[in-house]
Amino acid sequence: MGNDPKTMNMQEKSRKQNYLFLIVKIFFTLGAISWFVSTIQLDELIEKLTNINWIVVGFSFLVFLTCIIPCSFRWMLIAKLCGFTISFSTSIRNYIIGIFFDAFLPTGKGGDVVRGVLTSRQYGYSLGGVLTTIFVERFTGLIVALFIVIIACLITLSDIIEFKSVLVSAVILMSCLAGVTIVFFNTVFRKYLNKIIYKLPVKKLREAADDVILVLDICWGNPRVILSAGVLSLINQLIIIVSAYIMAIAIPDFGASWYAFPIVIPLIFISALLPSIGGYGIREAGFVLFFGWFGVNEESAAVFGIFRLFFFWFFSATGAILFVLGKKGKDG
Repeated sequence: MGNDPKTMNMQEKSRKQNYLFLIVKIFFTLGAISWFVSTIQLDELIEKLTNINWIVVGFSFLVFLTCIIPCSFRWMLIAKLCGFTISFSTSIRNYIIGIFFDAFLPTGKGGDVVRGVLTSRQYGYSLGGVLTTIFVERFTGLIVALFIVIIACLITLSDIIEFKSVLVSAVILMSCLAGVTIVFFNTVFRKYLNKIIYKLPVKKLREAADDVILVLDICWGNPRVILSAGVLSLINQLIIIVSAYIMAIAIPDFGASWYAFPIVIPLIFISALLPSIGGYGIREAGFVLFFGWFGVNEESAAVFGIFRLFFFWFFSATGAILFVLGKKGKDG
């Protein structure tokens, strides 16, 4: 069965598509990094760094660390709803390990896959089911980020002309996501989808597809739990926004208005979904571009992006340690 021509042909096509997508990600990442580097003056950047208020940066970092708590609760809540009970400590641990793999795998959200695989193996749960709970959790976070952007743009629409484009784009994306959701749960579409799943050549694929559909149906049928997950997503975003505002205070002459942060931070979260290697370049260039709308100079925004990158690397390093310790524990 492993030598079946159809299966081999599908595997070959999948490999070619993966290589092509990897090239696209590298292109976006290098392009963003090149643009980021070309917009800043090194001497001014160094001057900004030498005048940083490190105590305020440290406080911003401590606030930022707490963002992992609502994220972990959100995933644990959705997973439990779908029959995949995991402990809070496991949720935090695997979440942080996932961040490590996000930082170094040549994928956009490869860490989420690693998180799902680790949890599936640890508890013996269906991989397809666990990965779908992660998808729902991430999807909830995306919806909340879009909602924050839309509300913030509506409140400050008259201040900056770019907000009109941002608002239109956010509303279109929100409408598309809502449309896809409605179509997916339409009975007619589901009949066609079930026929396609039934015709899948490999039994494991059919079982995985069934698990995916089951998890999505459970989540669709429990709006209160999903609303709770949305509230946790909102708390997560607010923590990151507050941390960002505090860090901006530490940077000399940053000068952005308070309402810049509920717009820029969710926009960076959404922009990181673009094809890239771990979001590198996209986030940093995004800070320069988006904060530039509020009169922040390139070097100040670049310093902000560099510190956010260090915060991200701290989580990544912690994830690496947890992963290695977990491996040693299993070997022992």
